[in-house]
Amino acid sequence: MWLFVSVHVLCVLFSTILATNPGFRLRITEDGLNYANQVAVDLVTKKVKTTKLPDQSGDGKNVKYSLTNLDIRNFQPPRSSITLASESDLQWKATNLALEIDGKFHYKYKKGFIRFSGGGSVNVKFSDISFSVGVNLGTDGSGKPTIKAGKCSCDSGPVKVKFRGGLAWIYNLFSGKVGKIIASQFQSKMCGIIQDLIDKNAQESLSTIKVEVQLGEFLTLDYRLLAAPTVTSEYIEADLKGEIFWKSDKSEAPFAPPAMATVTDNKKMVYITLSEYIFNTMTYQAHKHNILVFNLTSQNIKSKDDALNTTCTEICIGKLIPQIGKSFPNSQVELHMKSSKPPVTRITDGNLGVAAQGDIDLYARKPDKTLHHLFQIAGTGSIAVTLTINETVIHGSVEDMKIKLNVSKSSIGPVNEKALQFLVDSAIKTTITPMLNDLGTKGFPMPSTDNLKLNQFDFKLLQNTMLIETNLKYIPEPTKIKSTVLKFIPRAQYKYFQRVNLSKMLQAIILTCILFATCINSTNPGLRLHITQNGINYANTVAVDLISKTVLSARIPDQSGSGHHVEYNIYGMVIKNFQLGTSSIKLSSGSDLKWTTANIVLEIDGNFHYKYRWHFIKISDHGRFTVQFSGMSFSVGINTGVDGNGRPTIKSAQCACNSGHVKFKFHGGRAWIYNTFAGKVSKAISKQFQEKMCGIVQNLINNNAQKSLSTMKVQVKLGKVLTLDYRLMSAPKATPQYMEASLKGEILWTSDKTEAPFAPQSMAPITDSKRMVYITLSDYVFNTMFYQAHKHNMLVFNLTSKNIKDKKDILNTTCSGLCIGKFIPQIGKAFPNSTVELHMLSTKPPVTNITVGALGVRAEGNITLFARKSDKSLHYLFTIYAKASIKVNLSMANEMIHGKLYDTKIQTKVTDSAIGAINVSI
Repeated sequence: MWLFVSVHVLCVLFSTILATNPGFRLRITEDGLNYANQVAVDLVTKKVKTTKLPDQSGDGKNVKYSLTNLDIRNFQPPRSSITLASESDLQWKATNLALEIDGKFHYKYKKGFIRFSGGGSVNVKFSDISFSVGVNLGTDGSGKPTIKAGKCSCDSGPVKVKFRGGLAWIYNLFSGKVGKIIASQFQSKMCGIIQDLIDKNAQESLSTIKVEVQLGEFLTLDYRLLAAPTVTSEYIEADLKGEIFWKSDKSEAPFAPPAMATVTDNKKMVYITLSEYIFNTMTYQAHKHNILVFNLTSQNIKSKDDALNTTCTEICIGKLIPQIGKSFPNSQVELHMKSSKPPVTRITDGNLGVAAQGDIDLYARKPDKTLHHLFQIAGTGSIAVTLTINETVIHGSVEDMKIKLNVSKSSIGPVNEKALQFLVDSAIKTTITPMLNDLGTKGFPMPSTDNLKLNQFDFKLLQNTMLIETNLKYIPEPTKIKSTVLKFIPRAQYKYFQRVNLSKMLQAIILTCILFATCINSTNPGLRLHITQNGINYANTVAVDLISKTVLSARIPDQSGSGHHVEYNIYGMVIKNFQLGTSSIKLSSGSDLKWTTANIVLEIDGNFHYKYRWHFIKISDHGRFTVQFSGMSFSVGINTGVDGNGRPTIKSAQCACNSGHVKFKFHGGRAWIYNTFAGKVSKAISKQFQEKMCGIVQNLINNNAQKSLSTMKVQVKLGKVLTLDYRLMSAPKATPQYMEASLKGEILWTSDKTEAPFAPQSMAPITDSKRMVYITLSDYVFNTMFYQAHKHNMLVFNLTSKNIKDKKDILNTTCSGLCIGKFIPQIGKAFPNSTVELHMLSTKPPVTNITVGALGVRAEGNITLFARKSDKSLHYLFTIYAKASIKVNLSMANEMIHGKLYDTKIQTKVTDSAIGAINVSI
């Protein structure tokens, strides 16, 4: 029997240990993983574009070949997804990925006595590439998360190899092998990139994460993982310890976390559940180490009538408890409060309450500063708190507060407890509750990192649980990797929690799920340029004019040859007429264009000389000729891109030219002799002109156009102190309907290029195509301008009578009509015959918000009023806090944008005054 009981007890103990509840739980839904997938795809895209493929060599069918300078020129991101597998695994899959590689080739052909060699360029195009990789999540012995790549597979899909150069039948002997070798190299390289990013980049970041963070001077939060993250088909979830310790004493609290409420929603990306256990371990440690101490004196009380006086004409503690007034006249009472048990936080559905017990010792402070003990009170209190949210700041207000008292020790005899309760209730009403509400109004900001913010934040109070529901917003830092520590920054009024870094673990789990992607730049631009087919058609017209001018000034080299007993020379050729027929620039896919022109008409004049010799017959002559081309055409590919500085690049691809029909007309006799070499002359001039034509077109693209783009500035000054950064974020993208370029579109301070701490929102897509060009500006452009202006104290304006066109005397302190001296009599009385100045300064950066058909601006700031006396001296009056919202109607006329305010609202509050109370309604 005893054996059965022992085994039963052991089973209960082990089940209790194994069933330990967390104090903090993080759940990431499929929406969160979808967002992570977007970020991860961007990272892979950047990595692939900078990957170098090794040189290759091989042989086949009498040919030896080598491939060098293999460069990934174009990479089309895939359609991809991160799916939840089972236990602690994820699966990352991608399809429809396209890739283009350029390189150089060289070959040697040898068969019998036949030997020759050659080389040129090669282009390899992959389409429908796909890959799949498993991701295993875990935890190490110290509670840090781990991440490891599982099995990776990559299918290169169809491969198209295109050689540029002659002797295509030789190149095709090894084109199949070339395609297979490059495909194999890319498959292994692709998996290598992905696995390296997971096993090195992500794991290295996770291995440096701290699992403890200091809270203020004395406390430490332990947020280590209790086990590997759990993966289901709907979410990924991680349990964290979530306990607060004393910094120099890691003894755990003598109680365990209760079970938290279950999350049933999945509309947001992330759900954070905080157990009341976190708050209770904090108050336990604070009580244990004697920091829950507070002294209430007359200096803490805002009320004019000081209830802590021992002598007074109305109501004070000296009258409510006569022993105090009699024994210690003209003195002040102090309440020294200290907890006797740890406060306990209780969270239920929709409610948060705190219960506390403590001792309150009352002392009399005599005029000579000596302190005399009066009596001790044992107090039991409860407080109910209402929580609200504004953006990402939680605010609190005291809904109900009760303290019950009984005198436990007295140095002045029996004390009237009813009078004492009245005194404490008054202190609750006039001092304690306003002090707590003041802290609650300032609020407690929720966590963020330098490049990961909570977005669309909300919270709920459930049984034992505070549930935080939020989406994530990634904010880039292109120049350096910022800290990934989550930061809570409470207000300065929190005595023991001046600045708290909490918590790297949230970032760690999110890092795990988004696969190391917190170093990636945001994909949203601040400025976008959208060029339609109409715009491309206009560009074609300009290009045609430029080609026409260039062709007419081109020089064609002299030619010579022989045939049918004739030697000839043609020289001094001049292009007399050039007409372009139909021409078009078509948008392709990726970042490519194609320029095609047909029905070109060309006329060339030149001189000829010939020598005819057949046996004893010798004839020579010279004269002039005309060559007419009709039905000529050319086609050239154009590749657009971006260099490392964000400037656009342009490069010509393969060019082909067909001379069409050629007609010769010789001016002179002996036509039968001229006709013996007319065919050769025609072919020679046709070949020369075809090469010249392609050379002209490619030179215009590769030299003229590229040289112009290479000197283009990607930043422009706005005034003296601001700079607009409009560099390209990636290569322009072309579709069959339009070409689009994403530009950074951020305004920076000229001497300090620190970026704004927020990211551009997605802009509305362009659905129209009637105009040539559509330029979309995100409200990010305006908001970065306001941010920099506020940060560097530019948003300052002084309003004086000199600034007012009408009613200049409104700022006078003395007047016969209406002026500020009459509106606010204190000003007119204290500073007669003076003028008032308003000194305005922003307290936050103004925010522009653009919605469909409307533009709004919100601004906050302080307005300080001064009186300028006749002797020019300036005297402070009072300060107003103002919060304004403005709506603007925009219209276009005469190529200018006009604006008109149609709704302006301003809320004001007097925050400080040197002249007494101010009538706010004025």
